[in-house]
Amino acid sequence: MITNQTDDEWEIIFQRAHALLAAKLVTYWRPEDRPLRWTETLNAVAQHDNGWQEWEAGERLTDAGAPRNFMQLPLPEVVIQGERVVTRAWHQSMWVGLLVSRHISHLHERRRGALASLDDLLDEQIELREKWRAALDVSREDVDRAYSLLRWGDSFSLILCMQRLPVDERAVEIERGPDGQRYDVFQRTDGVVVVQPWPYDRDSFRVSVDCHYLTQATFADDDELAQALRQAQVRQRVWELRRA
Repeated sequence: MITNQTDDEWEIIFQRAHALLAAKLVTYWRPEDRPLRWTETLNAVAQHDNGWQEWEAGERLTDAGAPRNFMQLPLPEVVIQGERVVTRAWHQSMWVGLLVSRHISHLHERRRGALASLDDLLDEQIELREKWRAALDVSREDVDRAYSLLRWGDSFSLILCMQRLPVDERAVEIERGPDGQRYDVFQRTDGVVVVQPWPYDRDSFRVSVDCHYLTQATFADDDELAQALRQAQVRQRVWELRRA
């Protein structure tokens, strides 16, 4: 879960909702710079957090009883989620599996040595990607280019979902795209979101994500949190993206 707290409520965004927003943010990428297997690539972006089934395993609360942000997960649970998301991805297609596997390595290679099962997961990803890449007859450069778009959409979605757009129209870097170009984003005083340089095939469009709002500050256990989320008010956060 992505959790944002205000004085009187929690805003909860599920990981898969964030991933769907990431796909929306790359759907209109200009055609001449789109990577291979466009439909499958979009699907990989939309599915890249599909290991995060919030109620399948692990504690969903902090020690204080607050909803736990995804960045607070203990390492053993991270490994379980990583194994699960890669399996689900390649069950759809080897290309989706390739890109999602790259994402797992990108996120966790820096933590190698912290846990034996994590090292095993990372080693397995290297082997799986070589097998799938050979079967698909695609180059590492092809995979890298497509994965850079997944990472770009993921980063942009997190900026929006985690409310990380700076104030006063200050820009923040998103990521480098599949063209190697650095992209920045800022929000105008009228709320419009501007990406520079503009990477899309249209001058403006809107994206949204479902948010669940809880007025209860803490919870006794996962079941109480789950029940509260089922009954929570759901509102959409909407952004208009427009060419500068």
